[in-house]
Amino acid sequence: MILDNGVLFSEDQTVTVTAGSTNSTDFHEERRLGTGQPLYVVVQLSETMASGGGTETVTVTVESDSVSNFASPAIVTTLNVFEAGSVSGTRRMGVLPPSVATERYLRVKYTVANGPLTAGKFTAFITTSVDAYNSYPDAVTISQ
Repeated sequence: MILDNGVLFSEDQTVTVTAGSTNSTDFHEERRLGTGQPLYVVVQLSETMASGGGTETVTVTVESDSVSNFASPAIVTTLNVFEAGSVSGTRRMGVLPPSVATERYLRVKYTVANGPLTAGKFTAFITTSVDAYNSYPDAVTISQ
């Protein structure tokens, strides 16, 4: 997986309440992302989510806006929800809609529902390729 620091939105960012990503990307003008090649948004837990009630969730959205403080952001895409108790290494991925028009700034937003959380760290970025290989135990028995 290729990782560009310019589109690294969060690296081990603690999320206990609704918050924007630590970093945002400034494209200096409106852009059409993903033209010619799919772009993937990857969000991974780097610390297990913990909570008091056990019903908390975190919804991750990619937002764009014309101003750096994201005063009136537009949602570009929404990823699957992280549920309370999700463990370190849990990953959610999504494809940015092809040729989607984004405003000047782009970020990830973590929306905590039924919170707050007591622990949970997230790493989020855009990449052109995803490590999606899963290794499974051998379930094949060969007899002679």
